[in-house]
Amino acid sequence: MWAGAQAATTFREPLLKLFVVAELMRLKRIELGAYDAFHARLLGRPHDTKVDGYRANPRALDYFANLDLGAADLAAVEALDLDGGNPIFKYVDPNWAGYTDGIEDLTRLDDIALLPNLARHANTAFLKEEARISFAPFRNLAKLTAISASFGDYADLDAFLSLPALKSCRLLGNKVYADVMTPGHPTRRTMENLKSRGVQVLVQWISLSGPPFR
Repeated sequence: MWAGAQAATTFREPLLKLFVVAELMRLKRIELGAYDAFHARLLGRPHDTKVDGYRANPRALDYFANLDLGAADLAAVEALDLDGGNPIFKYVDPNWAGYTDGIEDLTRLDDIALLPNLARHANTAFLKEEARISFAPFRNLAKLTAISASFGDYADLDAFLSLPALKSCRLLGNKVYADVMTPGHPTRRTMENLKSRGVQVLVQWISLSGPPFR
């Protein structure tokens, strides 16, 4: 089912758009059929690893890049889970096993701001470790209740203070952990502020040591 009459929205990050499409598929707003049949339609023949290789199908990438998502579609998305086990990846590469050539990690989360009714955001992967991820696009997500994020470098974590519905904030990363454990650091002040509002806060490290901040 498609919303062809809606004005299309431009995404800056193709991978994040994939996760939005995955959620719309889960909600039955988009129907693509079985992934093997999907690839066969795009290629005009069954996908053949000997010919097509172990990589993202370029025609599938083009398909999703050109897929129109309108305001009603974006408003329907209440949960976004950036996880390598998402079934959408079989529609990109039928041999998907957690990684494929043609899929790049996210370097920004700007497109999150396109989801006005987002209530739950989680990512266990796909935020590029070397990138400085800004959380500023979260500022206007008035319905966001839960954040669970794993990341390296970051900025604008204070955006979480503008989320009136936030109930749970779970962060995983060495830098954010080191910062939150530093007295007087802006990240510590942000987390303390959230705690004072009744938000359940948990900050843990990946490869350091010490008790979690909660």
